[in-house]
Amino acid sequence: MVLDLDSEERRLGYFLASILALVWGLAFPLTKEALDYASPMVISLFRVCFAAAILWPLSREASLDRDAIVGGLLNVGLFLVFLNLSVMYSTDPGLSSVLIYTEPIFLVILERVFMEKRLGTLRIFGLILGTSGMLLAVAGSGPVSLEFLGDVFGLMGGLSWAAGTAFYEVRLSRKPLLSTNASMNAASVPLLMLCSLVDFRLVVTPVSLTLLFAIALAVQVGGFLLFFKSISLIEPARASSVLMATPLVALISSWALFGMGLGIVGWVGAGLTILGVLIVIVA
Repeated sequence: MVLDLDSEERRLGYFLASILALVWGLAFPLTKEALDYASPMVISLFRVCFAAAILWPLSREASLDRDAIVGGLLNVGLFLVFLNLSVMYSTDPGLSSVLIYTEPIFLVILERVFMEKRLGTLRIFGLILGTSGMLLAVAGSGPVSLEFLGDVFGLMGGLSWAAGTAFYEVRLSRKPLLSTNASMNAASVPLLMLCSLVDFRLVVTPVSLTLLFAIALAVQVGGFLLFFKSISLIEPARASSVLMATPLVALISSWALFGMGLGIVGWVGAGLTILGVLIVIVA
């Protein structure tokens, strides 16, 4: 895909998507660090409560209707639970990011099964390549059972995100951006409160509070606003192709900050997965 930078709006769209890839990529090792102070459920709850508290007052049309509840559960609540559990059980949060970002592969499959959209030869090739990469990346993570559990949760996060994306396109895409984000975050609060009661752990220190506020503000509030703003300026497929730099940022930053690495097999698998996803996006 050749980047089309012939207008100020498009340049801004690509710039915002690039900043977002950096922010979301760094979020994975930062979440790994935050797990030393809080459980995955508490981190998820903090993120959505903080986002809802900021976005709801700014929105004039936020509401908790059926669409907001379903979209919030898929795109925010369940997605965050799976993401944070994956980061917790995985020794390398970079691998979690690779598996989470298989969302386009799951999305294409869902669209084919439920919407009867044609795949095309190139997309089929991308699906095969991405799936092969996933299997290699998981195999490269080692035989430890808890590590495998992290892989499973990562893939479940990708599936939840894909289902949420499909639902957003059909039911929510015509609604105002700010109100939709506020509604989805608020709708996921009850689920995450229940999950936090089952798994509540929070150590209050200056470091833990800094991490929690940074993740909530930069990733949950700013990140999703950047995402939806970018896809309003450039085509979603182009924005998604730029965002495929996110797993690379997560892998490199995890290695730089914590010395975590996938090994040769894991890196090959991650590379094939990212390449397969890119092919699916641009095909």
